[in-house]
Amino acid sequence: MTITLPNSETTAPTETLSRRIQQSLQVILAGLDEHDALSGADTEALRRELRMLLQLERIQIAAAEIDKAEQVLNYMLRPNVQKTLAESVWYSPANSKVKLDDKYNEKLLTTPEKVAKLIQPDWKWYNARKDEIDSRVNRIFRA
Repeated sequence: MTITLPNSETTAPTETLSRRIQQSLQVILAGLDEHDALSGADTEALRRELRMLLQLERIQIAAAEIDKAEQVLNYMLRPNVQKTLAESVWYSPANSKVKLDDKYNEKLLTTPEKVAKLIQPDWKWYNARKDEIDSRVNRIFRA
């Protein structure tokens, strides 16, 4: 089975998509365990629901789940969460309200001007060859 992602010209096998979603959910869970930005009851409910998603073989997003997904996204976009991600794993913040120390501002993409200087890969070309590229990279690192 293959799934076409919305607003995308690429397709991904269900198992690949499921694996990527599971990896993302594990990162979110790790962040929830480390930082208590939500109330205790909200955090525990979110943890329980995310762990249930991780155990599913197939993830089906129903209309009722969209609200929960938006809650997770809103949590991840909070300035304090974005700052923690920037300072712990060097992710450039997506929230423009995040204020970072100079040490991070120098290295991360924190302004539209810095983002504009990025070299943009040809994603259509890359996505068409992603499996081949991943396989080659994995062979190199196994050697």
